[in-house]
Amino acid sequence: MPNNSSHQVYDLVIIGAGIHGAGVALEASKQGKTVLVLEQYGSAGNGTSSKSSKLIHGGLRYLESGQIGLVRECLQARRKLLQEHSDLVKMVPFFIPVYTNSHRRSWWIHSGLLVYSLLSSVGFSRLAKNKWHELSGLRTEQLQTVFCYYDAQTDDKALTQRIIQQAQSLGAKIEFNNQLTRAKQEDNIWLIESLQADDQVRYFQGRILVNAAGPWINQTVQKIWPKPDAIDIELVQGTHLVLNRQADPHCFYLESPIDGRGVFLLPWKGHTLLGTTEEPVSCTPENSRATDKEIHYLLQTYNHYFPQTPIDNSDILANFSGLRVLPHTEGTAHHRTRETLLLSQAFAPGCGYIGIYGGKLTSFAIEAKKVIKLIQKLS
Repeated sequence: MPNNSSHQVYDLVIIGAGIHGAGVALEASKQGKTVLVLEQYGSAGNGTSSKSSKLIHGGLRYLESGQIGLVRECLQARRKLLQEHSDLVKMVPFFIPVYTNSHRRSWWIHSGLLVYSLLSSVGFSRLAKNKWHELSGLRTEQLQTVFCYYDAQTDDKALTQRIIQQAQSLGAKIEFNNQLTRAKQEDNIWLIESLQADDQVRYFQGRILVNAAGPWINQTVQKIWPKPDAIDIELVQGTHLVLNRQADPHCFYLESPIDGRGVFLLPWKGHTLLGTTEEPVSCTPENSRATDKEIHYLLQTYNHYFPQTPIDNSDILANFSGLRVLPHTEGTAHHRTRETLLLSQAFAPGCGYIGIYGGKLTSFAIEAKKVIKLIQKLS
């Protein structure tokens, strides 16, 4: 083999050090497996995992599409993350204002919050009318009621990096600035080739290949031989704005006046975070950028609820866009399932492939355990 080759045959080679790659690396390391992670960037969590809404939540809106199992699973994951990473994951109150002309009626939201509270064992309430004036200039004209419930906020990139560091402490090897160029199955192992940032080619070997490349997942499939099964996907962009507004202690879950989608307004590192959008895109993940349409959508939503303190483009300190992986089916992205899809395939005795499609920041540890079960079947 070339001098720049690793003679070790890893039990598991993971492509991607986002939250799901990190989670699988940690869980596999706990099981005593030898693990290698190849990450194209210089640190963990540089893709979608650092461009989320920074929430550890059950997904209140998923109840609307009947995804009760997903919500229950995510709330269980939230409980565990609050216990294990209490310095990074904090419970915070969220306010939902309901107006006489809101798309979702008060009784409907009350019903959803009731189910959410039963699943999470955390209650909700209505904010007294004499407290409405304390909500950061929220428009009170035609305001019918304000609900208050609880979910958790985190630093998504810091959480991802902590999980990868925990995996490293248990023996996992992480190769940053290494982009997969080819993986070929031969003699019951994967022969893996990667390209470093300095254009040096590296070679590795492994028994199970886990594709945790996020929005790059199907691009990665094209580099693998024999070519594994894949799912037809759509990349949906979620854009957030960081506003030059002093951080407010209140978190809001707002209904966009444009299309009725939920939009979060959150305190974030001394400023205010506004998002997200859901815009199908055809660009490659590395070229994901906020569009004028998305920016206008978010600004219009904010100004609808806070007319006393309107904002425009000059109030935007920064923006970021991440790509979600959704199955390519009929209907809008808003109504499609957010369940993580796992594809597993055996190529030879003890040699297999697993592809992770989609996934939520909140439930990464649960999905990692599911991946480990698939690995055990393939090994």
